[in-house]
Amino acid sequence: MILSKAILAISSLIVLTSEEVSLSNAEYSFEAESYYLPDSVLSSLCHDKHFSYCSKRGIASIGISLSSYNKHKKSTDYSKKLLYAGLEYFNFGCSNGDGESCYNLGVSYESVPSLFPLTPASKEISNSYYNRSCELGYAPACRVSGNLISLKKSSPKQTLLAKSFFEKGCELGDSSSCNLAGALTFKTSPSHHAKALSLPYYRYSCLMGDKDGCFQYALMLVSSNNHDNFRKAISPLKSSCEAGNSLACYILGMSYLEGIGCKRDLEISSLLFRKACSLGDKNACSENTHNPLSLSR
Repeated sequence: MILSKAILAISSLIVLTSEEVSLSNAEYSFEAESYYLPDSVLSSLCHDKHFSYCSKRGIASIGISLSSYNKHKKSTDYSKKLLYAGLEYFNFGCSNGDGESCYNLGVSYESVPSLFPLTPASKEISNSYYNRSCELGYAPACRVSGNLISLKKSSPKQTLLAKSFFEKGCELGDSSSCNLAGALTFKTSPSHHAKALSLPYYRYSCLMGDKDGCFQYALMLVSSNNHDNFRKAISPLKSSCEAGNSLACYILGMSYLEGIGCKRDLEISSLLFRKACSLGDKNACSENTHNPLSLSR
């Protein structure tokens, strides 16, 4: 018998659609190491055709501007001057083909209402910068573009467009994009092919360290009710459990209890049930009470 209780536990689960996956809001992108370079150096590199540094120089200005705003609790001439300077660097970098600069321009139009009141027009401008950034190969922008479409009541055509953004983000190495591409692939594919087509995206997402992707990958494997797939599911289940996913801990506990996909170990299963229970899984609380190891204590 293959994990009958675990199968029952997940049989009613619907693999996450993109609307249900945790969607990251767009935030300014920066690399910490850029702060170790003086602003004058960043400016020189930007204007010397090292356009990736334009975004970093812009972030440096905007960071100081936001610090000034937080200190004075209002916009000052000084903070506005720095903010506009940052936007000029973003514009310069974007116009010269730097995807990160285009992305940060999109964030600015979406997140700085004092300069750009949030209107349908500003949203369209913001979206256009995200799309341009994705075209230039900046992976987070592809995810954001797909998210903005997914958050709407999309037509089938728009859903496929969102999926194409996630797929490109995945190809560019963004783990969350892979997870979202898997979700929309599962949602839009014929039911008899959905698992097979979405599985690679979840696998890539998990390999890149996305904990939600690991859980979805594990669910796909476990729901196949196949011994070999249970063995493959152990590692992503561990990653998800370590990240605090109660159901992953529960399924993993059942695996160790029944010795499916791993060597039977009542002590490990008891520990996993206790962890899942502490995370709020009621089935795990009940299972731990009836665990042979618990009864022997």
